[in-house]
Order: sequence, then structure tokens, then C-alpha cells
Amino acid sequence: MNSQLWEQAVNLRLTGRFSYSAIIKKLGVPKSTLSYWLREFPY
Repeated sequence: MNSQLWEQAVNLRLTGRFSYSAIIKKLGVPKSTLSYWLREFPY
């Protein structure tokens, strides 16, 4: 796991309240990876 991408994804989700599709476009990670990373962080 790329810890920098994980950290960016979590920050976007928690502070920016970005949706999965917005984070995918911004970071270029697969939806399955993003879903795994953010399973503990609700929208």
C-alpha cells in the first residue's frame, strides 16, 4: 500500500468530504483499493 496515497485519500474523505468518484479522479486509484482504504471512514 502506498502510504502517501492512503493518507491523501483519508484526508480528502474526512476533511474535504469527497465522494469515492472524486477521490478516484484525483488520486487515480482503483475503486476496490479506495473502498478497502476507506472502509472505516463513513461519508
